[in-house]
Amino acid sequence: MRYESVTVKESAGLDPAALSPANPREKWLRKRTQVKLRNVTANHRANDVIAAEDGPQVLLGRFMYGPLDMVALTGEKVDILVMAEPSSGRWVHLDTEITSSSGRITYSVPRPRRLGVGVYPVKMVVRQMPSRGDQTFAMSYLTVLPRGMECVVFSIDGSFAASVSIMGSDPKVRPGAVDVVR
Repeated sequence: MRYESVTVKESAGLDPAALSPANPREKWLRKRTQVKLRNVTANHRANDVIAAEDGPQVLLGRFMYGPLDMVALTGEKVDILVMAEPSSGRWVHLDTEITSSSGRITYSVPRPRRLGVGVYPVKMVVRQMPSRGDQTFAMSYLTVLPRGMECVVFSIDGSFAASVSIMGSDPKVRPGAVDVVR
C-alpha cells in the first residue's frame, strides 16, 4: 500500500526536539500522579485501527504502569501524533487528550483532519516525563482503506486461534485457518 499526502497542518510548537527528554518537564495535572508512578515502569498500548476512507477514524490507547497494569494514568495529558507522510519521518500533532479514570484515550479524528487511503504510524506520548527521565508512549497504526475493499484480518501468528494460553503453550489452530492466510 502506498502513502498519500494529506492536508494536516504541522503544529508550530511540536518538532522532533520537543519530544526529547532534555526539554523541561510540565507538571502533572494531578498531584498524586508523581507518587503513583514512582517505582513502576510504563506498560502503554494502543490499538491498530482499520477505517474506511469516508468513515470515522477513532484512535484508542491505554496508559498503564506496572507489570500487571497496577496503576492507571488518570487525568493526565497525552499528545496524539501521526506520521502523515511516513517518507518524510515528520510527526504531525493532531491533538492533546486527557486520560480517563481507567487510563484510556479515545480520540476521533475530526472530519477536516481525516487521513486519506494509506497506512499511518500513530504515536501517543505522555506529555509529562516520569521522574526516571524517559518519555513514555504507545505506538500503533491507522490503516485507511477505500470503502468496499476486501481485506482479511488474522492473529499475529497467522492463524485463527481456537484457544488462548497464558502459560505459553501453542494455541489450537482452527481447521482451514492456514488456507485462509495463504
